[in-house]
Amino acid sequence: MLFSLCRSLSAIVLCLLTSVAAAAAGMAAPSVALHYSNKAPLEDLKLFDVVVVEPDHGYDPAAFRMHGGDLYAYASVAEVQPSRPYFKDVPAAWQLARNGQWNSIVIDQTPAEWPAFFAESVIGPLWKQGYRGFFLDTLDSYRLASKFDEAAQQDGLVRVVQTLHQRYPGIKLILNRGFEVIPRLKGQVEMVAAESLYQGWDASTRRYEPVAQASRTWLLAQLSTIRERDGIPVLVIDYVAPHDRALSRETAQRIRSHGFAAWVTDSDLSTVGIGNLELVPRRVLMIYNSADSPGLNYSEAHRFFQMPLNHMGYVVDYADIQQPLPQGIYRDRYAGVVTSFPGFVPSLQQRDLSRWLHRQMAVGMPVAILGDFGLFPDRSWVENAGIRAQGVETKGNLRLTRTDPMLGFETPLPAVDKDFVPVQITGKLAAQATTLVEFRDQKNQTFVGGALMPWGGFLNDPFVMTDIPGSDQTRWVVDPFAFFTRALQLQPLPVPDITTENGRRLLLAHVDGDGFPSGAEFPGSPTAAEVMLKEVLEKYTIPQTVAMIEGETAPYGLYPQLSAKLEDIARRMYKLPHVEVASHSFSHPYLWNTSVKHGRFVENPEAEYHMNIPGYTMDLTREIVGSIDYIRKRLAPPGKPIQVFQWTGDTAPSAEALRIAYAAGLLNINGGDTSISRLNPSITAIGAHGIHKDGYLQVYAPITNENIYTNLWRGPFYGFERAWKPSR
Repeated sequence: MLFSLCRSLSAIVLCLLTSVAAAAAGMAAPSVALHYSNKAPLEDLKLFDVVVVEPDHGYDPAAFRMHGGDLYAYASVAEVQPSRPYFKDVPAAWQLARNGQWNSIVIDQTPAEWPAFFAESVIGPLWKQGYRGFFLDTLDSYRLASKFDEAAQQDGLVRVVQTLHQRYPGIKLILNRGFEVIPRLKGQVEMVAAESLYQGWDASTRRYEPVAQASRTWLLAQLSTIRERDGIPVLVIDYVAPHDRALSRETAQRIRSHGFAAWVTDSDLSTVGIGNLELVPRRVLMIYNSADSPGLNYSEAHRFFQMPLNHMGYVVDYADIQQPLPQGIYRDRYAGVVTSFPGFVPSLQQRDLSRWLHRQMAVGMPVAILGDFGLFPDRSWVENAGIRAQGVETKGNLRLTRTDPMLGFETPLPAVDKDFVPVQITGKLAAQATTLVEFRDQKNQTFVGGALMPWGGFLNDPFVMTDIPGSDQTRWVVDPFAFFTRALQLQPLPVPDITTENGRRLLLAHVDGDGFPSGAEFPGSPTAAEVMLKEVLEKYTIPQTVAMIEGETAPYGLYPQLSAKLEDIARRMYKLPHVEVASHSFSHPYLWNTSVKHGRFVENPEAEYHMNIPGYTMDLTREIVGSIDYIRKRLAPPGKPIQVFQWTGDTAPSAEALRIAYAAGLLNINGGDTSISRLNPSITAIGAHGIHKDGYLQVYAPITNENIYTNLWRGPFYGFERAWKPSR
């Protein structure tokens, strides 16, 4: 049913995994990732066996564990920072020294009360949150003190670990270093970690640098002894600049060659590194201008550009030029950046946009520019991108001299008009460019409307898409699949196919409850609900999801005189074992987000936002959670779950509406407006897989409503026969 389909859809929001060759001994160790940022991408990282996080950022280890992996909490044993809630309770007498590089206090491990304090004040609250695994750091920090008793400090560390096992049976511990105490903790340590075997980070100079041979030899001997003598898996954490994936990959391979688990990441541990597993970057960042459309749903970027990328297996994230552009965009998660501007962005944002794009190009992030540059390329574009726009003047008419085969995809190339502004490819990058559209003027000067460049590629209007005069239809001029593949330098990869499971095509049948009380044109004038029950649901026993509108069936809704009859029909539907229970809201909102008005809501300020139920004012929780409660209590058989909410009206819920649905544990579907047909045979009429808003995914329906194909049921009624043959 819809639940299993949405479970399959979740594949599109996961980065796909590629296996990494490793030594046989290293494969015995779990795959481990460490990510300390306040927005760790857990949906990607759940492919690892163990993910170490900073627990103060509010993650849910129990929820993460449901996906098969385990979330471990970072905990510093011998250092504490003033920001920790328990810092104020640490006696001054326990404060052994100060670590200036990390602004932390080194804790004396010898006080008899210290193990209990650490167990109760540090680990205890995390255990209550659901953490069962812990990464214990800074075990050797007592050596930062000017005076210390080595044996006494090590005895204290042993007592800490033993106390944790006594207080929390089943606790799992990864120790960062502490080599000398490992033989005394037999059976109490799951894994031993160490940092900087090949590549390290110098906090004093703030530079990445290779590890000296002498240090590497010593550390390698320590780790090999622990693995061979104690039989404990070893994890090595090395540090490489986040944009240098080649060096990260090479370093991880060298670590694994010793039989150790690897994690190669940035100095802040805030990117997805490379370890025993490497995630294939399955995201594309789309830069757009929110001022160009009423909302993201209606932007060119979402309506047209996202679907091809989804089809190729990529998840699209959005960044609005009206907000500061995101930092830390690397190849760990992102395959590339796409810009979508129908025209210039505001002048105040042009400089920041230009510099941001040039930074991405400089660190090897592929950039694809579609439509307009969003700005007038200045001199910096000559050096950084090989594009000259300033001082470019054409003489006379332009004649087309070259087009790439990817052009003319759904319609021939349109003729250029006086508004077309060509550019020139110049500088050291010119020799590496492949022009897509090339012109020459009367002086035989060469100009381009698009090109593939070492940093990615660009294609200017009107060679991206064109509108069909006298209609609301659009056609692709360029093959978007070919352009994105070549401009973003995408390699062939397995692609999640949301239309197919185990090689068999999926059929999705879900019913929105609109018109449940309407009279049907059948003998005796039965309600549409009765016809649906007898002629469809009882005859065709395929899995189907049926969603009711509470305001149509409830006794306090629009049809109180029909309520008893309608509710009885609904109960009979939901008793059928192949029918899944769902809600289609309380009042069938036509506009879910009143801050994003579009279409008739702009043209007619008096347009209704929802069904006119007496005394009711629109409330998102009432629409979603309230309607679910009504169906559960009055319509669904006892014990039959209700897990699906089907959006109504413009099917463009706000992030807050999505949050409410997620908080209620509901799957959600509808929207996308896919309506490709023989009358509109263009992939521009195919919607994306869904849309993310503030981290919440709205899953789109695979096809639009039947009323679109039947001309609002005015005929002809064979509209579905005009549906376009799907592409595989």
